[in-house]
Amino acid sequence: MDAFVYFIVSALGDVIAFLLMVIAIAAPAICTLKGYTFLKTNLIAIPTLFAIIILSAYLADIYPLIQLQLLGFDLHGMSEAERMLNVAPASRALATELYGSIFGIGWPLKAIFAIVIVSPYPSATWTVVTLTRSAIKKAYQ
Repeated sequence: MDAFVYFIVSALGDVIAFLLMVIAIAAPAICTLKGYTFLKTNLIAIPTLFAIIILSAYLADIYPLIQLQLLGFDLHGMSEAERMLNVAPASRALATELYGSIFGIGWPLKAIFAIVIVSPYPSATWTVVTLTRSAIKKAYQ
């Protein structure tokens, strides 16, 4: 039963991550294709992207903790033996790998980096679509 629940949670996390990525890519494109102005596209798409990036960074940080809890890992244990006490022998390697993955920079810093990298995307999308539309209009005139 625990392996099934772990599989379902793992699949659900992957589906949520995929949907957030699709929404992040589609939001500026949809605004641009609807013919919104540059300002309106950015006013709609940038806050949407920021919210999705913050949510994605937080979920990526909390998701391994949920998986470890489902495996029976005790995060409050003082030694490796205490932490692995309730983990099935077949899942110990996975639990050790997940436990090691929770260390590093936190989700707020990951979100800040992603926001800095992704923030020009709505403007670039609007520019490319607008230039493509004008080139197509000129070609058919």
